[in-house]
Amino acid sequence: MKTRRTQGASLIEVLLVMGVSALLVGGGAAHVQSLRQASDLTSRRRDALQNARVAFDRLARKLRSAKQIAAITASTNTLGSITITDFSDVNHVFRRVGTELRYGVLAATDLLASGIESFTLQGYSPTGTVAYTKPYLIDAVQVSLVATIPGSTQTLSLSTRVRLCREIPYNQVRSTTSNASTYATTLGSGLTNYSKAYGAQNSTWAILNTSTGGRYSGFPIGSETGTVKQMYAGLRMNYTAGALRVIIRYDSTVLLDRSYWYADLDDVLGTAVWWYFDITALRPSWTEQDIDNLSIEVSDPQGSYTYIRFDCFAIRAFFDDLPTTFFWADRQGGSVCPKQWDNPDYAYGEANDTYATGNWPEQDWQSFRVPVSNSAEELFAVHVCIHGYLTADPGSGDIEARHNKASESLTTGVDHRVLPAQLAGYVWPENKSYILVDVTNDRSWTWANLDGREIRIHLNPNGTATCSLKADAVGWRATSFGTEKGVRIWSEP
Repeated sequence: MKTRRTQGASLIEVLLVMGVSALLVGGGAAHVQSLRQASDLTSRRRDALQNARVAFDRLARKLRSAKQIAAITASTNTLGSITITDFSDVNHVFRRVGTELRYGVLAATDLLASGIESFTLQGYSPTGTVAYTKPYLIDAVQVSLVATIPGSTQTLSLSTRVRLCREIPYNQVRSTTSNASTYATTLGSGLTNYSKAYGAQNSTWAILNTSTGGRYSGFPIGSETGTVKQMYAGLRMNYTAGALRVIIRYDSTVLLDRSYWYADLDDVLGTAVWWYFDITALRPSWTEQDIDNLSIEVSDPQGSYTYIRFDCFAIRAFFDDLPTTFFWADRQGGSVCPKQWDNPDYAYGEANDTYATGNWPEQDWQSFRVPVSNSAEELFAVHVCIHGYLTADPGSGDIEARHNKASESLTTGVDHRVLPAQLAGYVWPENKSYILVDVTNDRSWTWANLDGREIRIHLNPNGTATCSLKADAVGWRATSFGTEKGVRIWSEP
């Protein structure tokens, strides 16, 4: 007879169940604890990141509204500091002090972020990095930051590059001006009182008479180093009658040979004016050392009565971007020109991809009026600017540009041609850019006498019929060193 077992768990089974349960409970608790720690770390990381971003945003806002950088530390200095000058000439300072990033006006006093292990800065210009010793050249700033996450050994890194709007005062544009110190007769008896045109401007005049000519050279080298951004040869004259031929040489190589007749000089009759010739693109590159190899020759190209006085010949080299301002056309042009282009209501305002289209050979003149201020401040250089491109090779065709008052006929004013060789780089939409026509020496320019003049553009019918000029903006490019306008460079629209 079998003995029947009593129902229930044995002691061993109970102990096994309790052990497994303890393991499960312990593992779950450890997992919960791990999840809680991970959540805490994520929260602390998020807070640290938000803390750093707030500091970054504040610094970025100050940079974007900056006139210039007054001071910056070397890019290897992890205790970085930057002083930003706004357009009210107030300085804003950001710097790392210990493990804190601080901000203040004039001094960094307010806490922006804590737990900062590294704060570094690098300045840039359009051509590359800028040494911390030349902060006024900075066009953009790379900001890098390393912050610790509280309660851990982990860190996070942030980096951004911010472009700024900056103003370059005249005394901070690196440039040199060299005046002639030697003279050589080239035609006839040369200029009367030629030595009066030595040195800086002084209103003591050398005189160009009929069939005479002379060459000025001996332009001393300055102390600046590096690549020349823009090079100009200039002369100051007072025109009375006749014609003028100007030849600019580098050693024996002729860079520029240009003659001006009465119709070209009528606007400057009886006034003392500076004429500058942009020779930047006439050599592959320029350095300060090249200045003493330049010469400027003036003569009478027609051999009839000429009377022009000169009191200064100069070479100007610029090592920084010149302060330049664009003014774009409004919709009031066309009072004289026939406006036969396609879409003649386009190409107003800033470049916007709405094109006025002129075709070879059918299209005639198109005019654009550009209103500006009434300032009497003199301008250093003036260019007609066409923003656009050519749809095909223009062949032997060129672009003709004039500027006239609205009441004047098409035959008045100086005829400027953009030659086929100069247009080669503007073919196809990917080469859309600024086609610049130098009209500086047409007259003694001020901001005021830019106003009320129309820019008139014509396509020379010698070009191919399949070629078109697409222009989405037309206007003036003006360069000035005065205090009223033209001294501000915007690094981005």
